[in-house]
Amino acid sequence: MATYDVVETPSAVASHLPIDSTPEPPVKRSRIKEFYFGIPGILTGAAIGIALGALVQTTSPSKEVVSWIGVPGSLFIRAIKCLVTPLVFCSLLVGMADMLAVGKASRIGWRTALLYITTTMIGAVEGLLWVLLFRSSFGNKSKSIEVKAIEFAFACEEPGHFLTHVGANVSCVYDENYNKTSTFSPSSVFVANDIHRSFAKRNSGFTQRTLSQSLQGQLNAIVPSNIM
Repeated sequence: MATYDVVETPSAVASHLPIDSTPEPPVKRSRIKEFYFGIPGILTGAAIGIALGALVQTTSPSKEVVSWIGVPGSLFIRAIKCLVTPLVFCSLLVGMADMLAVGKASRIGWRTALLYITTTMIGAVEGLLWVLLFRSSFGNKSKSIEVKAIEFAFACEEPGHFLTHVGANVSCVYDENYNKTSTFSPSSVFVANDIHRSFAKRNSGFTQRTLSQSLQGQLNAIVPSNIM
């Protein structure tokens, strides 16, 4: 008879080892850790988040304050993205190896797929219901921005001569009120409204960043969103 190599996963190897039935003594945890990592800590954090969100919604704070409020949550999500992907990959790899070792890959595979599809649909429906229920309570309050028209002057080659328009004609005439220290007279100033945004704007060449943006950028660099 032909011989075959037996592939044993860490879980399969552990099953052959003798099992110690002696119960381990309970590990004592501090009350602060029990409160922080237990249900009371989760509920307290949820209550603080709801109260802070309602306060931010009613007081209309500045963008800088809102960005600092969102820093802890943003760092947490970045850390989750960094760690969850490799953990899920390794867990799936070990799980598939265990299922192949015991010969139950097909039966457990379709159950896992069915559970994943069901929970995903339930989560999507629940999210839509919550959005529809509380949509009227949370709305984006957009601030009105005053758009100023751009004013500029068309200068002629000779000093003291400026463009002026009479009806539909534009001509270059001498301005009697001209002197080197005064501003342009009303007859030589035109108001332009860039409807199609065709005019190019001058760029300084360097990105102007505030202190808050620099500090938040350093925090994002410390907590990466990708382990690679």
